[in-house]
This record gives sequence, structure tokens and C-alpha cells, in this order.
Amino acid sequence: ALKAWFGGFKEGWTSSAGPRRPMRWRTVWRLTRLGRPPVI
Repeated sequence: ALKAWFGGFKEGWTSSAGPRRPMRWRTVWRLTRLGRPPVI
């Protein structure tokens, strides 16, 4: 189980996340209302 976990961890750090897509203000407001404000 740990081997699979470390494999996924390594892949997450070495692969590209893709192009940056900023959050919409609507999404920021929705998260804030739910008690999960986005980290800036």
C-alpha cells in the first residue's frame, strides 16, 4: 500500500499540472459561504 502511495506522490511532484486557470469570483464566494475560503 505504501509503495502505491509513494508512487502517486512522486508522480504528482514530477508531472506538469497543466496551464494555470484562475478561480472565478463566483467560486471564491461559494467556497467562502461554505466555510472554506480559498488560500491566496
